[in-house]
Amino acid sequence: MTNPSIMISWSHGADPERFLFENGKPIPAHTVFGDRKNPFQTTKGPVYRDGYAVEFNPRATHCRENLIYSMQQMRREVKRLLQPFNIELRSVATVETDPKDFIKAPPDVMRFGCDSSLCPYDMVEKSPQLEKGYMLRHSGGHFHLGASCSIPRTETLIPWNKWAEKGVECAWMLDDEDAALYMRMLDRYIGLFLNNLFHGRTHMLRRRYYGQAGEFRFQRYNDTTAGLEYRTPPPEVWNHPEIASYCLGMMRYVARHFKEFRTFWKRESSQDLEQDIRGIINSGVRPGKMLKYVNVDGIVNPTIIRKFESWLKTANERTPLYTHGWQYFLHHRVPSKAQSNKAFFK
Repeated sequence: MTNPSIMISWSHGADPERFLFENGKPIPAHTVFGDRKNPFQTTKGPVYRDGYAVEFNPRATHCRENLIYSMQQMRREVKRLLQPFNIELRSVATVETDPKDFIKAPPDVMRFGCDSSLCPYDMVEKSPQLEKGYMLRHSGGHFHLGASCSIPRTETLIPWNKWAEKGVECAWMLDDEDAALYMRMLDRYIGLFLNNLFHGRTHMLRRRYYGQAGEFRFQRYNDTTAGLEYRTPPPEVWNHPEIASYCLGMMRYVARHFKEFRTFWKRESSQDLEQDIRGIINSGVRPGKMLKYVNVDGIVNPTIIRKFESWLKTANERTPLYTHGWQYFLHHRVPSKAQSNKAFFK
């Protein structure tokens, strides 16, 4: 039994990666940035090297628009840092490195990959194991969603390891099976959406080892905040604020209405459909007719997705430091839970 009186506070986070380029060629991040213990501090969070790439770590926030603003501001500050050296940032899914880049490089730059993650389709732990001499490097646009829960009036925070015992509604985030289902839902409503916008050879190469369908991690941010990290999105997701805002908003929307989505999923989805979605995302190609499954009444459908495509054509690194939010183009508010039950979950 869940306890509806317990308040849930959602928070957004991210740790996207970008590559450094000099004279049109990628260069390793250690030539400019220190490691996690010695970051470049921006006004919105630290920036440091993560292997060959540069990682941005904006401070978590309860508002996705603030997170997007933080990313834009961090990017501006890093650009000012790099400008005197004629070095630029690029959000590219895959780059081909030069063996000379690794001569006298720190050990962390020599290492490919990162900590292991989970596949929600078979719950197998994944960690890229590549042959020696593999010279490609990949990056991602990773999203985090955290939750903290408190008792009304006293505002006492409940430790996440007590969520199930206290009947906290979002305790499903700690369960292997429910978390995996949630990630498969995100593949349908976010993964296919992003494949339609970002596809091609660099994405095909990336998905062979990194950022595959539904790839995720459980996260424990502190004693009272826990959450999930969705590692499938490519780095280009941050190239336009509306696209990032949609993804962050949908991630939270599905989490807030997880029970309704779970009921809908049992009725409308199938293992074959899930495997088709998995295959398309892992191939790095456009979803084609499968795009029809990116459809939530009042929030997103193929017509709206085509608007995103037109926006993306005009997007560049000088995107304004604001965003209207994921429902801006809908001309009305995101449906409430009651409205959603009548529309999408009927």
